[in-house]
Amino acid sequence: MRVRVNHAVLIFAVVSAGCQGEADNPGPAETPTTTAVSDYRAVTDHYELIAPNQTDFDSAARDLDAAAAQFEQHFGAAPPPILVLIFENPEQMQRYGVANMQMQDVPVVPWYTEQYMRELAIKAGSDPGEAGEQRILMHEAGHMFFNYYVTQLSENKFGEVRSVREDKYGHGIIRDWLDEAAALICEYEGLKEQRRSFLAQNIGKRIPLDKFFTVDHEYKEELARNPKASAGPEVRMSDPEGRDRGLLFYGQALSLAEFFVDREGPDFMTQVTKGHYRGETMSEILGRAKNLPADLRQLEREWVAWVKAGG
Repeated sequence: MRVRVNHAVLIFAVVSAGCQGEADNPGPAETPTTTAVSDYRAVTDHYELIAPNQTDFDSAARDLDAAAAQFEQHFGAAPPPILVLIFENPEQMQRYGVANMQMQDVPVVPWYTEQYMRELAIKAGSDPGEAGEQRILMHEAGHMFFNYYVTQLSENKFGEVRSVREDKYGHGIIRDWLDEAAALICEYEGLKEQRRSFLAQNIGKRIPLDKFFTVDHEYKEELARNPKASAGPEVRMSDPEGRDRGLLFYGQALSLAEFFVDREGPDFMTQVTKGHYRGETMSEILGRAKNLPADLRQLEREWVAWVKAGG
């Protein structure tokens, strides 16, 4: 259920109070101001949304509702609530104190209006309507749903915690394929269908599963080579082959998550997440499955057959 409200609620109210307390000792971190965005606010069980206008409010609420439903369908559990703030420009975002929220590990997704996203796309030389058509907010919300979900699972002390990875791309503990899979399953169905189609057409170029389950995200290397690759709403690869490898990584992560759910049910994705957090290998995790082989070579054969059959 979505409820329109006219005051700061839930996450934002807590964060704002905490940041204002720090404002007594001015420093480099920004402090939020409630004048940065308008009164288009809503709270649901899965998110708090603040937007500057009705159009962006409505489209964001639609996409967040859909992303939350996809998350629950694939993880067997409702996503924890996140905060989504939509801004008209980077200066507005800075004044609002988003960086300070992120330093406090608040589950916040800062986003831009559709108009500003079009301006970014034009500057990057890409299709100005692409971001809106692909509804990229659903992907980014999926990342934050998952990030906060992992935090909640860890607080339940389901096992020993593995060490945090030193790299800063993706999740600090969960491997890149699973971090991306969680975001991909929350995406707009039209975009997911494109990813499935690309994988099916390029299944012969797939990353072997014994490598895929531990490999770093293809985009991590691109960002290391070219920090400006993330200047727009997505990472842009500098060469066509790199772009195809990135698309293949995405398609493979989505497909495997859907394959696991098809064979084992949605709760298995939560079991995979718990196993990752404990530092288990995929073979160890799969050893507890009922309808999946623990041997990765056999798993790959069955998954490829599933993809070729239209999965």
